[in-house]
Amino acid sequence: MSSSYARIVQQLIPDVDFHQNHYARLLDRELQPQARWLDIGAGTRIHNGFGVPTSEKLASRCMEVIGVDLQVEHLRKNIALTSFVAGSAESIPFEANRFDFVSANMVLEHLEYPDRVFAEVARVLVPGGKFVFVTPNKNHPLPRFSAALLPPAVQKQIAHRIEGRPLEHIFPTFYRANTKRDISRLAMIAHMRTCEISIVRNIPYFNRPASIVWLECHFIRASRHSFLSGMGADILGCLTKE
Repeated sequence: MSSSYARIVQQLIPDVDFHQNHYARLLDRELQPQARWLDIGAGTRIHNGFGVPTSEKLASRCMEVIGVDLQVEHLRKNIALTSFVAGSAESIPFEANRFDFVSANMVLEHLEYPDRVFAEVARVLVPGGKFVFVTPNKNHPLPRFSAALLPPAVQKQIAHRIEGRPLEHIFPTFYRANTKRDISRLAMIAHMRTCEISIVRNIPYFNRPASIVWLECHFIRASRHSFLSGMGADILGCLTKE
């Protein structure tokens, strides 16, 4: 994070937090001691927050923390996991009623068939188990523009340039489970009950140039107003298996 970026953010939106911090706090609140935890699309980190419970601290409270991902080389770098398995969230390679807690960090936007994934999450959860996630809000202008107008290869390059993420960590996006309405519908079909689905503001996507950061900060300020509140950057969710 550049000094000019940090200065503009602190000056214009000092009350806005990083979406990964919101997610880490939600994990901290919902994760029960001695839980059996499955993280789908686990990658190299459970979360990327700062100044919040670390991934390792959260994992230390659990009986086990298992990651599932198609990218095994990423899973090998995830030190919070007690074990991992290569696999798809559309066909989770575990028996029914296996886990107390399932999480997904910036995964739902990549699901081509989210109904299958929600059904699989419900299958492997024990009754009363929790599914916690964070994902981009499709009603935010950037994902909406990206999904409607840009081919996947261009989306990938833009994410690489404006967010600084390595290309190997950027995957195709479909945004089929990325509104409050879509998530509620998918939860109902999978026989999961909604505990929380909330839209949160995030610090700016763009980290340069300063003029773009300044404009995005003003949009984030404007989203405080009720008529723009549905355009926050990310959705936090917690569902429970009925």
